[in-house]
Amino acid sequence: MDETDRTSGSVYASRGLGVEALLAAKPCDALHYFDAARNYPHNLGEGKHLLTLERDLDYFSGLAAQQAGDSDLARNYWSAAAATLAEPGMHCYFQALALRQLGDEEAARATLSRLARFAEKKREAVPKIDYFATSLPNLLLFDDDLDERNRIDSLFLGALADHGLGHRDKAINDLRQATAQDPNHQAAGFVFDWLEREATPAATEPEARSAS
Repeated sequence: MDETDRTSGSVYASRGLGVEALLAAKPCDALHYFDAARNYPHNLGEGKHLLTLERDLDYFSGLAAQQAGDSDLARNYWSAAAATLAEPGMHCYFQALALRQLGDEEAARATLSRLARFAEKKREAVPKIDYFATSLPNLLLFDDDLDERNRIDSLFLGALADHGLGHRDKAINDLRQATAQDPNHQAAGFVFDWLEREATPAATEPEARSAS
């Protein structure tokens, strides 16, 4: 496992702990973990790229802030998550969810529909190696099946769009299939686990604040 894999694993671990805290109605703990996911551990030897997208962290932080009773902070996080994206991808899903939280359902559905079209177009495209991708060393070292990887990524993105558009059962089934075919697909595994556990959400009352 190289530095990139360890860093990614650390970030997803913090995300997962944040979601666990959120579902347990512990928003202050959740915000702590989401903040930790934004700060890469120095001991892993890799810093965060300036263009790293964190729309998922912004969206979840908004939920935690709302759960804690801070609506202004929640809107700030969701506004950050809802900002324009340069290109389609998994972060369009969290952008759409944030737009929905901000009351712009039309924009949310339009974003999800674009994501669905992108997933379908990606599925039909002939995959090529991105020689500037951070995953390139892994591709060259392990000789990944590009068609299979492309199909799984397309399935994952389509599942995100389906869930956002209200097709939860189909989304869950596709995510289950994606994670079964690639157990190392961290994003798919993270979203799959979250959506399955979201079926029984925790109470959303503001967390009791300790006396100052």
